[in-house]
Amino acid sequence: MLEIKIKTSGAAYDDGDGLTFAGRCELQRNLTEISRDLADGRNNGNIMDINGNKVGKWFVD
Repeated sequence: MLEIKIKTSGAAYDDGDGLTFAGRCELQRNLTEISRDLADGRNNGNIMDINGNKVGKWFVD
């Protein structure tokens, strides 16, 4: 099982009216990083937004 949790209420994702286009691009960046980590053999990790804030975590169980 792969579990991914990302808090998308921060400025990198949300402008107060919901998920922005830039926020969707940020999610894509996050998922790409997770994909690369999986390919490198990692089983878990923290998720950081473009501003350097920890916004979530992921793991393979």
